[in-house]
Amino acid sequence: MANLIVIMGDSGAGKTYSIKSLDPAQVSVISCKKNRLPFAGNYTVRKVVDTVDQNGQPVFAYDQIKMLLRSSQKKIFVIDDSTFLLKNEQQRNTGLKIKNDKVNGFMQYEVLSFHFKDLIDFILDELPEDIFVILMHHITKDETGKVKTEVVGKSLDSLIEKSCDVVLLAEVETASITF
Repeated sequence: MANLIVIMGDSGAGKTYSIKSLDPAQVSVISCKKNRLPFAGNYTVRKVVDTVDQNGQPVFAYDQIKMLLRSSQKKIFVIDDSTFLLKNEQQRNTGLKIKNDKVNGFMQYEVLSFHFKDLIDFILDELPEDIFVILMHHITKDETGKVKTEVVGKSLDSLIEKSCDVVLLAEVETASITF
């Protein structure tokens, strides 16, 4: 069982910048949005996006992440920004809905939650205990003002926080980043 950590915060709160404190020789950064980091360093950054293989078959970002987690010799993985796994899939499913109307309404959110939960389960159940996976994730506030990880739909509410060994909130206070 790998160690799952989430660092959550608003854009610009220092989530990605916190990677700079980790040894590049031990860290593999899996990016769901950008193919670079906002600072210099010898970090390996692998961008994952939904794509197709040479036979025209879909290769989804979730599957690419699992392959990278399985095949790397590194012990620390950062998935930056895991919020975009959900947002990109929602956008893809919206396109499917327009094309064939098979992914609609509540079912769209069930599919989104299944794939994200499946990734969490893979990390917790299939990776060895000496592996650390850090999810960088955006935040939102619920109707009571409580800060929580940003998700698409309600079926993933609190899944990330409940599944993680450590949950850190990144905030900027007068030009310094705190956790």
